[in-house]
Amino acid sequence: MAYRLVTTALKNKYGSDIELAAYEDILAQEIPEEYGDVKSKAEFE
Repeated sequence: MAYRLVTTALKNKYGSDIELAAYEDILAQEIPEEYGDVKSKAEFE
């Protein structure tokens, strides 16, 4: 939903001919967070 709000706002401001990245392309670029940090894991146990 946030993607749709942002793209709509950008198109309203800059015109409908602006090229924006597809949502799938944005997701493909994401780097997953790593939770394998041993030190922080030990603090929660």
